[in-house]
Amino acid sequence: NGQALAKVNNGEVSRNLVKEDFGVNVPDNSFMINLFANFDGTNIEHKFELLSNVGNINSTGNTIIKTLRTNSTYDVDMSDLSLLTPIVGMPLRGEFRTDGKIVGDSKWMNIDGKSDVADSVTTYSLSLKNYTSPKDAVLKIKNLKIEKLLYMLVQPIYSNGLLNANANLGGISSSINGDYSHTINGTINGRVVKSKFDMNMPNTNYNHQANINFTNGSGKLNLDFISDIVSLNVKDALVNIDSLGVNAPYTIDIKDLKKLAFVTSKELKGSLSAYGDVVWTPVSLRGSMKSDLFGGKLDVELNNNLISATIKDMNSLGVLDMLQYPKIFDSAINGTLKYDRQTQIGNMDFILSKGSFTENKLMSILEKTLKFDGTKEVYNNIKIDGRINKSLVTANLNMQSNNTSITSNEATLNLDSNDINAKLLLKVQKYDLAGTLSGKATNPSISIDTSKLGKDIVNNVINNPKVQENVQKIEDKTKDAINKGLNKLFKK
Repeated sequence: NGQALAKVNNGEVSRNLVKEDFGVNVPDNSFMINLFANFDGTNIEHKFELLSNVGNINSTGNTIIKTLRTNSTYDVDMSDLSLLTPIVGMPLRGEFRTDGKIVGDSKWMNIDGKSDVADSVTTYSLSLKNYTSPKDAVLKIKNLKIEKLLYMLVQPIYSNGLLNANANLGGISSSINGDYSHTINGTINGRVVKSKFDMNMPNTNYNHQANINFTNGSGKLNLDFISDIVSLNVKDALVNIDSLGVNAPYTIDIKDLKKLAFVTSKELKGSLSAYGDVVWTPVSLRGSMKSDLFGGKLDVELNNNLISATIKDMNSLGVLDMLQYPKIFDSAINGTLKYDRQTQIGNMDFILSKGSFTENKLMSILEKTLKFDGTKEVYNNIKIDGRINKSLVTANLNMQSNNTSITSNEATLNLDSNDINAKLLLKVQKYDLAGTLSGKATNPSISIDTSKLGKDIVNNVINNPKVQENVQKIEDKTKDAINKGLNKLFKK
């Protein structure tokens, strides 16, 4: 029997230490703690108060000493959560309110409460075994504001929107069973994405829903994410709670690739539909993507930082159109590309076949200077190989037809500025030409050095056997005419 009273007066949370350890600004604060306990030999009646200038925490109740069975209430009303940052071990801020009751003993305890966290209507129920092991949980969240939750967690406000969620879970600390689902209707904040990731993403509306069913520690996940930019569907993904691993098959649909310019760093044209899977663990990431594209196939594999892409029978006109480059060449593309996301270094090796030029600046120059129609030439086994170093692509080209050949070594394309620079060596029939391709890849300039062309044409004409034969005939006729004239002169 008896009473106990504990007090803490003039308490203060160190603003400097919280700022240094958690990066959170704590306001000027002071707090006091009162704990009163009344013992009657069988029960303990308690009253706890934490009173501060930024909020209060209260608890009252009775506990049976022998069984430790308690029946208590609690009430938390904080105008600024930053004061609790060092207690919970993570940055917090903003207001928070919750209240509820605790009923149970050392073997089994239930906590039932409600909250208006982030302006929501939230109810929750949690069962604990031996005080610390969660067993069952029921959660209902209605109209939680995403932007307020992000603010409370000291995160950039990437999104505004409303979250609704439901959970009914059992065996949480052992082999979890049950269901969880949520929906979010929101808008991604392009200004914040720009400031944090330097990506010019527009404000983007989205709808997202997900549900997961847990059976003995393993979950089956389904989700949809539909936005102005992309639609993503994941069906029957496998989630392992013990290993924290996820194996997720997916489909993705992008109606307008131009809207992905903030990711691709280049405005693309057209649409893309693809499918594949993602396998994630805390120590590894693997994935795949497959798409039927431009009459061919694209197959991409991801292994942590390494990307390997294989292209099969893809039409070059479609690729050039997507890249918004001039559609100057029609062919089938086959090849591979390898790229390291971390070092941003890669290489490529492509073979083009059944290729022919469309009308373009180069073909026009050949037509005007040589009266040669290059669009009728067919090219097979065209080789393009090169390397990627961040935004700079350096490549070599070798292509031949029956009457022409075109080569280029160390041609460059800057993906950031879209500048191209290539020196060309051309052979058209018997004529050797040198050229330069430069400027913006979307509309490059091409120049041909014709200084040697005139001499080559004259030499080819002079050395032509038919020309030589005609010259000889002219010489013979001239000599014959001269002889006849002399003969007539001297006979007189």
